[in-house]
Amino acid sequence: MTSSPPPAPTDDSSLVIRGLSGEESAYAELLARHRSRVFGLALRMVQNADDAGDIAQEAFVKAFQSLRSFDLNKSFGAWIAKITANLCIDHYRRRRLALVSLDAPPGGERGGRPWEFADQRPDPEEVMSIGESERRLEDLIQSLPPRYRIVVLLRYKEDLAYEEIAETLGIPLGTVKARLHRAHHMLKRRLRPPAGE
Repeated sequence: MTSSPPPAPTDDSSLVIRGLSGEESAYAELLARHRSRVFGLALRMVQNADDAGDIAQEAFVKAFQSLRSFDLNKSFGAWIAKITANLCIDHYRRRRLALVSLDAPPGGERGGRPWEFADQRPDPEEVMSIGESERRLEDLIQSLPPRYRIVVLLRYKEDLAYEEIAETLGIPLGTVKARLHRAHHMLKRRLRPPAGE
């Protein structure tokens, strides 16, 4: 008894075509292929697993709703990364608008309950698993303004070429190079020990 050979891998464009014709398994395959990358990008941008999960889910919903506008000659991975990056930037804008005074209790009540903040520090297992220098570099990358952070993450974490970053973010190639150069400059400056040390 001979077994049949495994099916040939299907490229993303074929899956998009099948999805547009109503084949739900094609949507499921696109989701399976790109879910971890989309979530990882969102997590590195927003530094919160719950928010990253929401952003990743919203990115796929937006992608599937506008699948007809996807250019089959382009990379689906770059397209979904662009949607994710834009949602992350929107997330930062909303957070900036939602700033509140830490001096006033919640709801502006006098004598109300004190503010409660989640502990954002990594748990001991995470601290042990990440080398000190890696953690320092991650912290420095996270300290960059979002428009610089996203190009660094796409270049060095997602391993995208400059052209792919430009396509993903919908910005000119020169802007990608300028932002990466500026990000490198900021990181170098932050790595220098303070004067007098």
